[in-house]
Amino acid sequence: MRPRPPVSLAFSQAAKHGPRAALLSISGDALGTITHILIAIFSLNALINSTELILPFLQIAGGMFIL
Repeated sequence: MRPRPPVSLAFSQAAKHGPRAALLSISGDALGTITHILIAIFSLNALINSTELILPFLQIAGGMFIL
């Protein structure tokens, strides 16, 4: 099993610049991951909340398509 890119980046930063650079690299990766997770959560929440507004129009459009 090979290490994932964040692990490789942390190892290379630690080898070149020391443990502080590795810690900054890991912190940046964690911040990016948390940001992506929050964006996904809020986008999914917005989609679920808008479903009750959009669903009747989709049902009517589907019914008209069948006719």
